[in-house]
Amino acid sequence: MGSTAAMIRDGLSRLKANGVDVIVVDPQYAPAIVKRGADTMVDMIALTTRKARVDLFDRFAVMRHWRLTDNMPCILVSIGATPEGKKELIGFTDGMRESAQSWRIRGRRHASA
Repeated sequence: MGSTAAMIRDGLSRLKANGVDVIVVDPQYAPAIVKRGADTMVDMIALTTRKARVDLFDRFAVMRHWRLTDNMPCILVSIGATPEGKKELIGFTDGMRESAQSWRIRGRRHASA
């Protein structure tokens, strides 16, 4: 983590020296990220930005709250691909968190429309 913190400090110093307004965004909260020890990285980023007096948007905490809160509204988006590989929007709807149940409800709504 030491070399990562040093790289962040160096980047922040360079940006500030050039008069750039900086807001650092920490990692997203996702099961795969959490398994890799995200708390250590999130803490390091918070400490580094605090010492550099740079603003931090704590995306990890916001997304963790969303993930751990029951009945969190969200938008479910279905994206497909053409045979040529072009992405296409299939549809979207509101739901409660991204879950198998939300997708089943979405499928029933879509079928009845």
